[in-house]
Amino acid sequence: MTGHEPLAAWWVAAEPFLHRASRRYSITVQAREDLIQDVAVLALRQPPSRWPSAEEFRRWALARLHWLMLDYVMAARQSRLMPLAPERVVPHAAEQESRVVAIDLLGLIARLPPRQAIVLSGLAAGRSAEELAAALEVSPATIRSLARFARQRLVLLIRAEEEGG
Repeated sequence: MTGHEPLAAWWVAAEPFLHRASRRYSITVQAREDLIQDVAVLALRQPPSRWPSAEEFRRWALARLHWLMLDYVMAARQSRLMPLAPERVVPHAAEQESRVVAIDLLGLIARLPPRQAIVLSGLAAGRSAEELAAALEVSPATIRSLARFARQRLVLLIRAEEEGG
Protein backbone atom coordinates (compact mmCIF):
# COMPACT_ATOMS: atom_id res chain seq x y z
CA MET A 1 0.00 0.00 0.00
CA THR A 2 1.21 3.50 -0.77
CA GLY A 3 0.16 7.02 0.06
CA HIS A 4 -2.79 7.32 2.42
CA GLU A 5 -4.12 3.81 1.84
CA PRO A 6 -2.84 2.44 5.19
CA LEU A 7 -4.29 5.50 6.89
CA ALA A 8 -7.72 4.82 5.39
CA ALA A 9 -7.65 1.25 6.70
CA TRP A 10 -6.41 2.39 10.11
CA TRP A 11 -9.11 5.04 10.25
CA VAL A 12 -11.86 2.50 9.52
CA ALA A 13 -10.54 0.39 12.40
CA ALA A 14 -10.07 3.31 14.82
CA GLU A 15 -13.25 5.29 14.16
CA PRO A 16 -15.63 3.15 16.27
CA PHE A 17 -13.14 3.35 19.15
CA LEU A 18 -13.03 7.16 18.78
CA HIS A 19 -16.82 7.34 18.85
CA ARG A 20 -16.94 5.30 22.06
CA ALA A 21 -14.18 7.40 23.65
CA SER A 22 -15.95 10.63 22.71
CA ARG A 23 -18.98 9.69 24.79
CA ARG A 24 -16.99 10.45 27.96
CA TYR A 25 -17.32 14.15 27.23
CA SER A 26 -20.49 16.04 28.08
CA ILE A 27 -21.04 17.55 24.65
CA THR A 28 -23.65 17.13 21.95
CA VAL A 29 -23.58 14.27 19.48
CA GLN A 30 -23.10 16.76 16.63
CA ALA A 31 -20.10 18.36 18.37
CA ARG A 32 -18.56 14.92 18.95
CA GLU A 33 -19.04 14.03 15.28
CA ASP A 34 -17.48 17.34 14.21
CA LEU A 35 -14.46 16.84 16.45
CA ILE A 36 -13.94 13.29 15.22
CA GLN A 37 -14.05 14.65 11.68
CA ASP A 38 -11.45 17.26 12.71
CA VAL A 39 -9.18 14.42 13.83
CA ALA A 40 -9.60 12.80 10.40
CA VAL A 41 -8.64 16.07 8.70
CA LEU A 42 -5.60 16.43 10.97
CA ALA A 43 -4.57 12.87 10.11
CA LEU A 44 -4.83 13.56 6.38
CA ARG A 45 -2.55 16.57 6.78
CA GLN A 46 0.21 14.37 8.21
CA PRO A 47 2.71 12.55 6.00
CA PRO A 48 1.62 8.93 5.44
CA SER A 49 4.83 7.69 7.09
CA ARG A 50 3.99 9.46 10.39
CA TRP A 51 2.70 6.30 12.05
CA PRO A 52 4.60 3.01 11.91
CA SER A 53 1.55 0.93 12.85
CA ALA A 54 -2.21 0.96 13.25
CA GLU A 55 -1.78 0.99 17.04
CA GLU A 56 0.43 4.09 16.90
CA PHE A 57 -2.16 5.78 14.68
CA ARG A 58 -4.98 4.87 17.06
CA ARG A 59 -3.08 6.29 20.04
CA TRP A 60 -2.33 9.47 18.12
CA ALA A 61 -5.97 9.84 17.02
CA LEU A 62 -7.24 9.29 20.56
CA ALA A 63 -4.82 11.89 21.95
CA ARG A 64 -5.85 14.43 19.29
CA LEU A 65 -9.52 13.77 19.99
CA HIS A 66 -8.94 14.23 23.71
CA TRP A 67 -7.25 17.62 23.23
CA LEU A 68 -9.86 18.81 20.74
CA MET A 69 -12.65 17.79 23.10
CA LEU A 70 -11.00 19.60 26.03
CA ASP A 71 -10.56 22.71 23.91
CA TYR A 72 -14.23 22.51 22.89
CA VAL A 73 -15.41 22.09 26.49
CA MET A 74 -13.22 24.99 27.67
CA ALA A 75 -14.45 27.24 24.86
CA ALA A 76 -18.06 26.39 25.73
CA ARG A 77 -17.45 27.24 29.38
CA GLN A 78 -15.78 30.51 28.47
CA SER A 79 -18.64 31.48 26.16
CA ARG A 80 -21.09 30.98 29.03
CA LEU A 81 -18.96 33.28 31.18
CA MET A 82 -18.75 36.03 28.56
CA PRO A 83 -20.51 39.29 29.38
CA LEU A 84 -23.91 40.19 27.97
CA ALA A 85 -24.28 41.71 24.52
CA PRO A 86 -22.74 45.22 24.37
CA GLU A 87 -26.10 46.97 24.29
CA ARG A 88 -27.11 45.28 27.55
CA VAL A 89 -23.82 45.63 29.45
CA VAL A 90 -23.85 47.71 32.60
CA PRO A 91 -21.31 50.57 32.40
CA HIS A 92 -17.89 49.33 33.53
CA ALA A 93 -15.70 50.63 36.32
CA ALA A 94 -13.27 53.46 35.84
CA GLU A 95 -10.28 52.75 33.62
CA GLN A 96 -7.88 53.24 36.53
CA GLU A 97 -9.36 50.24 38.33
CA SER A 98 -8.89 48.08 35.23
CA ARG A 99 -5.26 49.13 35.03
CA VAL A 100 -4.68 48.27 38.68
CA VAL A 101 -6.23 44.83 38.15
CA ALA A 102 -4.07 44.30 35.05
CA ILE A 103 -0.92 45.31 36.92
CA ASP A 104 -1.81 42.97 39.80
CA LEU A 105 -2.46 40.16 37.33
CA LEU A 106 0.87 40.74 35.57
CA GLY A 107 2.59 40.61 38.96
CA LEU A 108 0.97 37.26 39.69
CA ILE A 109 1.92 35.93 36.24
CA ALA A 110 5.53 36.93 36.97
CA ARG A 111 5.41 34.64 40.03
CA LEU A 112 4.65 31.60 37.87
CA PRO A 113 7.42 29.22 36.78
CA PRO A 114 9.30 30.86 33.89
CA ARG A 115 7.95 28.77 31.00
CA GLN A 116 4.39 29.00 32.30
CA ALA A 117 4.73 32.78 32.62
CA ILE A 118 6.10 33.06 29.08
CA VAL A 119 3.29 30.94 27.65
CA LEU A 120 0.51 32.73 29.53
CA SER A 121 1.90 36.16 28.65
CA GLY A 122 2.32 35.14 25.01
CA LEU A 123 -1.21 33.78 24.73
CA ALA A 124 -2.60 36.89 26.44
CA ALA A 125 -0.71 39.00 23.90
CA GLY A 126 -2.44 37.13 21.07
CA ARG A 127 0.34 34.76 20.01
CA SER A 128 -0.77 31.32 18.87
CA ALA A 129 0.27 28.06 20.48
CA GLU A 130 2.19 27.24 17.30
CA GLU A 131 4.16 30.50 17.46
CA LEU A 132 5.02 29.95 21.11
CA ALA A 133 5.93 26.32 20.43
CA ALA A 134 8.38 27.40 17.74
CA ALA A 135 9.88 30.07 20.00
CA LEU A 136 10.30 27.68 22.95
CA GLU A 137 11.26 24.73 20.72
CA VAL A 138 8.51 22.49 22.08
CA SER A 139 5.33 21.01 20.60
CA PRO A 140 2.02 22.92 20.53
CA ALA A 141 0.63 20.25 22.88
CA THR A 142 3.29 21.22 25.43
CA ILE A 143 2.21 24.87 25.08
CA ARG A 144 -1.42 23.89 25.76
CA SER A 145 -0.31 21.87 28.78
CA LEU A 146 1.84 24.70 30.13
CA ALA A 147 -1.08 27.10 29.65
CA ARG A 148 -3.46 24.84 31.57
CA PHE A 149 -1.06 24.45 34.46
CA ALA A 150 -0.34 28.18 34.44
CA ARG A 151 -4.06 29.02 34.62
CA GLN A 152 -4.54 26.56 37.47
CA ARG A 153 -1.62 27.99 39.39
CA LEU A 154 -2.77 31.55 38.64
CA VAL A 155 -6.18 30.77 40.17
CA LEU A 156 -4.43 29.51 43.30
CA LEU A 157 -2.30 32.67 43.46
CA ILE A 158 -5.37 34.88 43.07
CA ARG A 159 -7.18 32.99 45.83
CA ALA A 160 -4.15 33.33 48.10
CA GLU A 161 -4.02 37.08 47.40
CA GLU A 162 -7.72 37.45 48.17
CA GLU A 163 -7.29 35.57 51.46
CA GLY A 164 -4.50 37.93 52.41
CA GLY A 165 -1.69 35.51 51.67
